[in-house]
Amino acid sequence: MSAPNNRLLALDVIRGITIAGMILVNNPGSWQSVYAPLQHARWHGLTSTDLVYPFFMFIMGVAIHFSLRKFDKLNTTVSLKIIRRTVALFAVGIALDCFSKLCYGTFSWEHLRILGVMQRLALAYAGGAFLAILIPKKYYLATAGGILLLYLVLLQCFNGYVHSADNLIAVIDVKLLGAGHLIKEAAEGGSFAFEPEGLLSTIPCWAHVLFGTFVGSLITGITENKERIRQIALFGTVLLFAGFLLQYLDPINKKLWTASYTLITSGTASLLLALLIDII
Repeated sequence: MSAPNNRLLALDVIRGITIAGMILVNNPGSWQSVYAPLQHARWHGLTSTDLVYPFFMFIMGVAIHFSLRKFDKLNTTVSLKIIRRTVALFAVGIALDCFSKLCYGTFSWEHLRILGVMQRLALAYAGGAFLAILIPKKYYLATAGGILLLYLVLLQCFNGYVHSADNLIAVIDVKLLGAGHLIKEAAEGGSFAFEPEGLLSTIPCWAHVLFGTFVGSLITGITENKERIRQIALFGTVLLFAGFLLQYLDPINKKLWTASYTLITSGTASLLLALLIDII
């Protein structure tokens, strides 16, 4: 099998592993007795379950490079392609929420969840794809770093880490979407309206996608396989250590999609992809 096919097969395999992980954590058996690694961290922290969603984000970034690398600039054709996929993903997310609530007899327009997992993937795809086209490859990492730095400053300066209704992300979503369109987040002082796939916390997802797109450029830009694996593994290791160091300032938190969480999960995904390329 040729090298290009091997590289694409490795991407398919990591996607399959991630889907298998998703099925496992969504169906852990009895919800009253669930193994700790199959549960999300309640607020700050990281479990193996918290790797599933960001792996999809990273994989999407790699795939963006393969699908859009033939376009050297933004034009009507590529813009429409990105917009169509974004709208389709967002619509699927809305449809799934409607279908679920209809099945349980709880559907109402006042409590329709506007944002969600698929909707965030749609918005992350749109932002990441447009950035990948507009920004030269040599600026991918600088742009991703700038996005994460901006987001970190916002959380640090405007009550971004508190586990209450005063959280910056919750305040923005309540103001723009309304509390009825958000889900309830359990806290010590009682539950509050909070969207874990909120608008503000989607911003660092663009950096997540760009990390994946950068790895995609390494895959196609380096011809020698050992060097390709070395570069991706080195990149993943740097991200991983940077994320663990940053957690002392910026706690690891999936629901906030903090910068440390972005770095650690992107680094882990890069290392797994490098391993799969080597094996396959």
